[in-house]
Amino acid sequence: MRLLLMLSLSFCLLINLNGNAFASDSEEYITSNWGQASQLLYKGIPTDWWAAYFLKEFDKVAPAPQSNWTSGSSKRTATGQIITSWFGNAQENGWVVKALPNEALPGAIGIKMKGTMASLFIVREVYQWGVLVSGFNKDAVPSTYQMTYAQMSDSTNGFTFRGYIWPVRLDDYLANRQSYDKKVADFQDSKYKGYKDSWWGTWMLHEFDKYAPVPGVNWHGSMHEWIDNAEKGGWKVSTNPQDAKIGAILVRSDKIMDRAWGGIVRKITQDTITYQDKEGVVYTISIADLPNKNFLGYIFPERQ
Repeated sequence: MRLLLMLSLSFCLLINLNGNAFASDSEEYITSNWGQASQLLYKGIPTDWWAAYFLKEFDKVAPAPQSNWTSGSSKRTATGQIITSWFGNAQENGWVVKALPNEALPGAIGIKMKGTMASLFIVREVYQWGVLVSGFNKDAVPSTYQMTYAQMSDSTNGFTFRGYIWPVRLDDYLANRQSYDKKVADFQDSKYKGYKDSWWGTWMLHEFDKYAPVPGVNWHGSMHEWIDNAEKGGWKVSTNPQDAKIGAILVRSDKIMDRAWGGIVRKITQDTITYQDKEGVVYTISIADLPNKNFLGYIFPERQ
């Protein structure tokens, strides 16, 4: 089924380095050889075929009758394999669909298309800058990664954003439209710990709090002041490049240029560290070079 070998997917828009996983992520899926897929079906799709993963995740949060736009009594009659029809079929079967990247809702299935090929992802979290999603990585394993709205709209690889299938029934949406629309608007105008979610640096605060104990981020001020302010807030910090730890915020700062930047430390070797920024870009830098690269310090997700 060449149609389904689209696992050039938004697969690798970004690499999942933080190891976040969800319940179904431990299951194994067939991604390229339809003939090897199970005879057991889930909503008309082999239960271990990669597309079934998205139906299962959708159904965890969707109301009855849950995903009902695929069908088939055997692999031979499975219609759910035609992923490009999901968007229209879901709409016809009473589900809310949305066409804009910033109309995301947790639990929604996102679809990008390229001719007769399609790629899918499940929305986990929604922010002003983009979404945290689950999809298949380059090793054909379900994993999580972030995607900005700009990346979602980008079609340079041939895949064009088609829209979302919300885990919301149309009759419920029409009866409570104001509430649902407000929820989406709130995602686009949100703040986190006093910082606008639209600011790129806020992503690091979200990530830090995934590792950190209570109270999580409790400092304020410009990024130039984060190391000092975090220490005053009771967090362990270090200005020694050798002290890197997974999950720490790495801060680089140039006060003369009024510029600060950094990311979350994801990997450490004897000589290098790898950190990730909001766009999902990963940077590997020599620890010995950090003092010459505007290194300011680390904020560890550990209390003093």
